[in-house]
Amino acid sequence: MMNFLKSLLVSLLVCALFVAGMEWILGKKFPKSPIVSRYIRLRESPVNEHRVLPMTESFRKECDGLGKDSVEYRTDGNGFMEPSIIYPSPDQTIVFMGGSTTFCKWVDEKNRYPYLVGRLLEEKTGLRINSINAGVPGNHSMHSLNALVNKILPLHPDIVVLHHNINDLVTLMILGSYWNDHFRRSLILTDSSYSWRGFFMFVRYRLLRNTCDYFLAFPFFENLTTKYQYRNQDEFDSIRGKMVHWDDDEIASEFEKSLQNFVDVCRGRGIRVVLMTQPNRFTEVPDPIVRVKMNGLASDFGISYESFRRDYLKFNNVIRRVAKVNDVPLVDLANLVPPTSGYIYDTVHLNDNGSQEVAAMITEHLMPICRAFLSVGTGKS
Repeated sequence: MMNFLKSLLVSLLVCALFVAGMEWILGKKFPKSPIVSRYIRLRESPVNEHRVLPMTESFRKECDGLGKDSVEYRTDGNGFMEPSIIYPSPDQTIVFMGGSTTFCKWVDEKNRYPYLVGRLLEEKTGLRINSINAGVPGNHSMHSLNALVNKILPLHPDIVVLHHNINDLVTLMILGSYWNDHFRRSLILTDSSYSWRGFFMFVRYRLLRNTCDYFLAFPFFENLTTKYQYRNQDEFDSIRGKMVHWDDDEIASEFEKSLQNFVDVCRGRGIRVVLMTQPNRFTEVPDPIVRVKMNGLASDFGISYESFRRDYLKFNNVIRRVAKVNDVPLVDLANLVPPTSGYIYDTVHLNDNGSQEVAAMITEHLMPICRAFLSVGTGKS
């Protein structure tokens, strides 16, 4: 038996060497480029995920007004933040789209405003409402447009609420265009068969997901996590130190076109679109937390706080203009939410109190739309 196993192993080794040798010889004679596949990128949160995230010391130093040591969140089979699709046959479906300011990762589950708006509207109208949180950290408005077409339209939503600003601004300032080759923010995903990152991602998230999640939670592995884990990687590490140049009017125009595209698709499908400006703590004289968060832009890219704040405010004005031109509802959160740590824990992200306040504001703006639906549904004029 042992001799048979030895012979088998030797035979397999000889075959492997023969195949490897043939590949090498043929590769020299008929050189080929690596196999590359390209995909339209659907940036979405991992589906059916349940995570408990501890607050790291580095993160604690960059925020205030949060008051918690960890947060728990869950996603459903569509990557939507739970609680999500509550009713199989709702009276109305509202989808909230945006980046991390919509995702509300560091807000308790029942206080995240996309969910809370649905519950508040139910109390006021008696309607059964699915209020879906489709926000994805890092997404800009073009990512949301792609998600709208490929995963939101099949849900036949009645209302879509769009909430973007800072991710569009950073992308256009630093990368120069929505159409870039950035490994995380690009619109096209290139997958090479010879990619070590692709191999690592397959092992990390497919083969050993639970084991990696467990061991990477230890502080000893925090640096390894930051360096190699896609989700936590410094996405601008490769270009830090490169001073950037941009045209204020040109990037504002690009943002406006992107918002207009989103509005047009919604209207073409009979969906009521609602736009929201982004609340923030970008005051004329920044407080210490904001200054700490923004120092890196100046040192790494040559973007001063003053220039960033100017264009950020300009982008909020673009949102107001697109809403006015298209006669669509606007929730002007930038003017409604005080720029303090009582509502926002860093530069733009809401804490629990801020999220609850915002939910009440959005509910008031959506009530006329819901009442109109109720009137039509009951035959009232």
